[in-house]
Amino acid sequence: MLEGKVALITGAAKGIGRAIALAMAAEKATVVINYNGSKERAEQVLEEVKALGADGCVYQCNVADTADTDAMIKEIIKTYGHLDILVNNAGVLCEDALAENIDENEWERLIRIDLTAPFLCSKFALPYLRQSEGCIVNIASAAALTASRNDPPYCAAKHGVLGLTRSIAYDYAPYRVRANAICPGTCETEMWKNYLATLSPEEASRKQNHYLEVQPLGMCHPEDVAYAAVFLASDRARFITGIALPVDGGFTAI
Repeated sequence: MLEGKVALITGAAKGIGRAIALAMAAEKATVVINYNGSKERAEQVLEEVKALGADGCVYQCNVADTADTDAMIKEIIKTYGHLDILVNNAGVLCEDALAENIDENEWERLIRIDLTAPFLCSKFALPYLRQSEGCIVNIASAAALTASRNDPPYCAAKHGVLGLTRSIAYDYAPYRVRANAICPGTCETEMWKNYLATLSPEEASRKQNHYLEVQPLGMCHPEDVAYAAVFLASDRARFITGIALPVDGGFTAI
């Protein structure tokens, strides 16, 4: 379904990004695995990609840094000659806090990673996506469609991702470039588990049980998001642009 396509997935060394990389590799896309932390993990994902019969590479880049991101996109074009799919997946969570208690530096850090980084990747990729009639898939959050208690920077960033998605979809439709967002519910990832580990056992248990209650289908898994990303990146979604697709087990249906 994606054979001949070159796909860049940010934050692809683990979690949802890894699942998307493998799902796209299974559809024979050439996968660029972006990471900013563990090269070892990224190379492990590349081995898994190649075991599926797909080509790919790893690329270290802080996608919240303008110069780094520009250089990464140019290197991808130099290597492969084209870019067809951009998946803006890299992101972080924030600590629970009311708006009045949010440190300004923490606000700016999270906005930079969760909102500015997708903008930067899109900014530098779009000239090439125009040439290939490519697409952007942004990983937002169910928190972009509603509110999430005690994390105003995360909610603000993810709402912003939807605005960015819709703006690009509208502006670049004449070039046959599509942009869509996926809004996952709470997902069983390492990042989620690490977040729970920062809480007391009682609070962690309360959080986990809360999301099991408000997501009627239970906890989301990375593969659930990956299947949606493959569809939106494929020609089967050629007339779909500017949408926010909930993959949240019914969270936003309540």
